Amino acid sequence: MYRFFKNILVVCLFFTFSISYCQSITLSDQAKVSVITCGTGNELHSLFGHTGIRILDETLGIDLVYNYGAFDFSAPNFYGKFLKGDLLYFIGLDDFNSFLFNYQMSNRSVWEQPLEISLENKQAVFDELASTYGTKKALYTYKFIDKNCTTLAVDLIEKHTDVVFNLNIPGAKGLSNREILNVYLQKNYIPGLGINLVFGTKTDKVFNHIFLPEQLLQAIQLTQYKNQPISNQVISHYEAHAESSSTLFIITGTAVFFIILGFLCMYKWVAYSFYIFIGMLSLFLFGMQFYSLHNEVHYNYNLLLINPLFLLAFFYLLTNQLKKYKTTIKYISYCITIYIGLVIFNGYLFMVFPILLGISLTLFIQWKLTK
Repeated sequence: MYRFFKNILVVCLFFTFSISYCQSITLSDQAKVSVITCGTGNELHSLFGHTGIRILDETLGIDLVYNYGAFDFSAPNFYGKFLKGDLLYFIGLDDFNSFLFNYQMSNRSVWEQPLEISLENKQAVFDELASTYGTKKALYTYKFIDKNCTTLAVDLIEKHTDVVFNLNIPGAKGLSNREILNVYLQKNYIPGLGINLVFGTKTDKVFNHIFLPEQLLQAIQLTQYKNQPISNQVISHYEAHAESSSTLFIITGTAVFFIILGFLCMYKWVAYSFYIFIGMLSLFLFGMQFYSLHNEVHYNYNLLLINPLFLLAFFYLLTNQLKKYKTTIKYISYCITIYIGLVIFNGYLFMVFPILLGISLTLFIQWKLTK
């Protein structure tokens, strides 16, 4: 019965905030504003964690979590909009207990860092969240590195305080955004391979702003506010239990698959199929340069590996134009040589090594057969 009335109260609060957002609720002296950091999950949208803002005022009976990472899976043409970069995200709202329960059920860690800021600052943060939630101002187009649940939380805090977050974050300083992301993607190799192939040069830029939840958690620990730590503690609400990792098995299995595929390409029908697959994938990556609004996928030098020239190679092999076929293989090999230098320099050769090995083996065998 208690839970029933509590849920009714939360629903009433949601309703009040959404239709009367312009009416400010004055927080009490006991109010707390915290940054909530959630650990990583196994779903594609949860690979890098999540950030929320908790507003707790026991005097007023308020205990809410706002987050900028909500989206609607049922939106028309969801995946098309996601790829294009015009899918609308919005501010979500939940009571803290429900929020925590959902993450516990997903086995994702939840940490809280209460911010040591003035009551005036807390009120300003709360007012913006409450007045934005449920309105058109809550809608935004997601940008993977520049505009997400973490960057918007950082902007909100810095906007209403004099805080400037410390960027000397261990494991981030001096690294590229891609290298930072690959620390997370190692645990999810297949999605990680796809993400690395889709991302272009922007992700190779050196880290210069907070865009991941755990970065914000670490930055808060390092940041001083008026000569005092901006937060004095990290409260652990739930620690995810360790799950067995099969990353090495998956990487090894992927490498073995492409090695076998490379040898099977001595048969023309296998080579035809492989060339068509790589060629069509290259057209997808090339088309994303013009279709997608995500800057991260532009100027994609992975096209040196997933090369449109494979379609030309398929045509010359199919029509038995062997001289032109060998010339095409030679140019593809030149592209791959340049590509290897780029991925070594940018630190993600280990992610693309299996497919790089399979393609190189295929070209070598085809060159020998043609000779």
